[in-house]
Amino acid sequence: IIKANKNEKPDVILVEGQGALSHPAYGSSFSILKGSRPKAVILQHPPKRKVLGDFPFMKMPSLRSELELIEYVGHTKVISITLNHEGMT
Repeated sequence: IIKANKNEKPDVILVEGQGALSHPAYGSSFSILKGSRPKAVILQHPPKRKVLGDFPFMKMPSLRSELELIEYVGHTKVISITLNHEGMT
């Protein structure tokens, strides 16, 4: 990110996340969010998913709780939400 910003001076740099901040298996998401210091975040949400991936004992967090966690931890703003159509017709 630093090299691209310094050498190429792009208008936009997209950084792909790895998983929900609340998911216990995706600790790297904190590093990505804190290290990239985004001005804005696009959050993807699977509205039909009931549990966190391969953690069937953990209920899926609400969209609002994940959005608030991202904004608080990342000191940024969620500007858009995309839908993961898993389980949808």
